[in-house]
Amino acid sequence: MDRFDAPELLDLNVGTLADAAESLGDLRRINRWLGGTRALTHHLLPRVAAAARASSRTVVVADIGTGSADIPIALVRWARRRGIPLQVLAVDLNQRHLALARPGLAAYPEVRLVAAEGGNLPWRDGVDYIVASLFLHHFPPADVVGLLRGWYATARRGVIANDLIRAWLPYLGYFALRPFIARSYLTRYDAPLSIRRAYTLGEMRDMACQAGLPARLYWHWPWRLALVADKEPGV
Repeated sequence: MDRFDAPELLDLNVGTLADAAESLGDLRRINRWLGGTRALTHHLLPRVAAAARASSRTVVVADIGTGSADIPIALVRWARRRGIPLQVLAVDLNQRHLALARPGLAAYPEVRLVAAEGGNLPWRDGVDYIVASLFLHHFPPADVVGLLRGWYATARRGVIANDLIRAWLPYLGYFALRPFIARSYLTRYDAPLSIRRAYTLGEMRDMACQAGLPARLYWHWPWRLALVADKEPGV
């Protein structure tokens, strides 16, 4: 399957606030049921725990393209159960997404919403890990290279990103699952387009190499990739 790039409706702010909320709800279910959250946390959580053991300070994670902040909430819940001091910066440029995320964060003061572009973050240090979920496929290869290079230069300990894998099987599988995962008309348009915009493991590996990252690429069921680039050996 060749890569096909076109704007997604949610990014274009199509529809009402209620439409966007429904689509972000679909994304939360997709992350939870189809391995997106797991593909990220499988690699991130052991690293956060190790960072907390190695230092007495709060571990800081920045989640780029946070959407409704479901990943930051999952991270905070995990850290609370283990007594790990954690702060999560939930970063998104889309003001509609931030407005929809804000009410759900009332019980999570460890999460701070940040309005910023993924490639123009408002800090230069102080963040241990920069993570992203379902974010990189929104950009052409040259931009992905720039994002990865900038994130790796900024993060103290490393970068972890998960995304879809472009292939016919997940594309066709989406249509079988659509009645269960895509309640919003925005999602019904955006989800198959996202698969067609996504990258293969080999393409993501090549872009990480161009960015100068010592990255490892992992396949997670069903058809998710995880890119992991550590700054510290032995993690």
